[in-house]
Amino acid sequence: TLEDDITAVFMEILNARLRIVKWALKDQSKGGVTAAGNPGERDLVIANDTATLTIFEAVIVRDPVSWKKVQDDLTNHFVKLFSYGGCPAYFHVTYVMTNELVNIVEQLKLIARATALNGFTFVNLDVLPFVDSGPSGFTATYQSGKGDRQVHFLILDLSMDVEKSAAKQAD
Repeated sequence: TLEDDITAVFMEILNARLRIVKWALKDQSKGGVTAAGNPGERDLVIANDTATLTIFEAVIVRDPVSWKKVQDDLTNHFVKLFSYGGCPAYFHVTYVMTNELVNIVEQLKLIARATALNGFTFVNLDVLPFVDSGPSGFTATYQSGKGDRQVHFLILDLSMDVEKSAAKQAD
């Protein structure tokens, strides 16, 4: 439920920007398919009329990224993106609640390069430039029979370790 709460705030920020272009933002919408054959529950979707422009999948990391369950969770959320519908761009959003930001970014890069997706071939990885207080991240590009697909990995540091340390030092 915390993931849904954080995503709801994220959605409000995006909504303010998307109103200008009259795109619709939907949360927890059904689409694509799960392993059981049911419709998937996508965290966020940006649509223009009936066309899906992008799909967001969010995940919280609270435990060390060296744990297999954390690595599996990050990988599963990545793979789910492709099962939730076809679109040119996807967003894998990681809410970090540990002091392992750098390790999580490296693990996500490994997942992006090494996870075999049926019908997709990894092409390249571009690190997103750090702007102001924006999130860390990178873009992975894949080729498929239906054209290139990009996954934008955004990593939001919600642990605020640096800020908390500076506040303690200032006190």
